[in-house]
Amino acid sequence: MTEDWRIERAAEFAAEAMAGVDAAPAPIIGHSFGGVIGAQLTIDHTDFVEAFVAVDSPLVSLGSVRLGRIMLPGAHYRIVGHGPAAAALLRSATTRGGVESLWRSARWFLGKPKDEVLTKVAATGIPRAVLWAENDSLIPLGIGVKAAKLLDCDLTVIHSNNGWPGARAPDHDWPFRQPVHFANTVAGILDGLLPQEKTP
Repeated sequence: MTEDWRIERAAEFAAEAMAGVDAAPAPIIGHSFGGVIGAQLTIDHTDFVEAFVAVDSPLVSLGSVRLGRIMLPGAHYRIVGHGPAAAALLRSATTRGGVESLWRSARWFLGKPKDEVLTKVAATGIPRAVLWAENDSLIPLGIGVKAAKLLDCDLTVIHSNNGWPGARAPDHDWPFRQPVHFANTVAGILDGLLPQEKTP
């Protein structure tokens, strides 16, 4: 992205992509930082969004201490061991302006409080939900609890003892580790959020 990197521009890119393939309106599912972009898309392009589901997303301020812990090695670094996720991160870092873009997104976390964004999302009336891994070692469950409260919506927590098929407890990377479980979980949430078409 260019010098004026902003969340609003990222949301605009997403809207342009949706329009380009005639995919609007549609449910918006955003994992991690994708949830931040999805929230902004919901505000700026409400007519593009049928429902919004944020998955383990840093929708409220993490604080400088938590952000510092994220930068240090720890259990959350396991995502780098997942081939597709590691490849996507590497592509992001090696494309033109990629490192700068990643740095600007990191700076965003330390910016102004994000509470106002979530209250604006809630004010749109778009159906919404928050989905979180109980054992997220990157962005703790408490962030999801606060986000759901500000969004005035339900929080669904993925527990290791509730049909979770993986050997390792669900962590921040659970959508990558168990994509079928993720897809089924999101489909169930959307069934509850969106009106069901009546068959004649």
